[in-house]
Amino acid sequence: MSNDRLALQNRLNELAVAYGFRAFTFGADKKETALRAVARFVKSQAGRIQRGELPGDAQQHLVALDVLGQCLRSVIGAPEAQLERLTQRLNLGMDQLIAQHAQNIIHYLQTVYPRQAQQHMAVLVKAALAQVKLAATPEAKQLAEEHLQNVRTTETSLKAALANLQAQLVTATAAAQPVLVTAAQALTLKADILKQHPWPFNPSVVAAAEKNLATAEQALKTQAAQAAQAKPTKKSPAATAGFKDQGGQNDQIAAQLAQLLKRD
Repeated sequence: MSNDRLALQNRLNELAVAYGFRAFTFGADKKETALRAVARFVKSQAGRIQRGELPGDAQQHLVALDVLGQCLRSVIGAPEAQLERLTQRLNLGMDQLIAQHAQNIIHYLQTVYPRQAQQHMAVLVKAALAQVKLAATPEAKQLAEEHLQNVRTTETSLKAALANLQAQLVTATAAAQPVLVTAAQALTLKADILKQHPWPFNPSVVAAAEKNLATAEQALKTQAAQAAQAKPTKKSPAATAGFKDQGGQNDQIAAQLAQLLKRD
């Protein structure tokens, strides 16, 4: 590990402890393992905020924890070339970081977050619908339809929750509510949405659905092509009439030949 990365990790933990949070243990070798550790850390500190274990303003702590989690993820995934920029950001101090992050939270939850959630939900719906179409037995189709219904229910509930989030942000902005308060309230709503609708926000679930959807779509295309090949070709009415007329002519010719043979 480079000295710059180590110094950055130490700086992050200094800021964390200064705001009453526990220091984060940087020990995982793999990026995926480290990111899961960050998620557990953020969840545990959020629990402390909810239980009132940290002195001071709980809303400020919520925003501080969110920016801390973002910085931890950035440090873990950052190449060496980006460490200097991250160091400069942390040198702003936690108060300024919180103020900037509060604005970013509101913008993100108003624009990017709803769009991403709806896109992920659409993948889940399409994947579930494709499984219904692919079901080969009545039992399999029933299970697939039940799963599709569950996904549809989640989709409806998620749309309502996102609409409520947007309405709350609009109301807070119209009332000129302090940015920090608005950001903290929005983070609380975001946490509730995640708790009630975990599927579209789980990268593993969405990735699996995308893979299953691609496989299902290919299988459906193959089935359609096979069905088209197996389907008998329909003759047009004109062609059918022509065929019948020609058949009649053939019968007449055959009768004439029979008469000629009799004469011989």
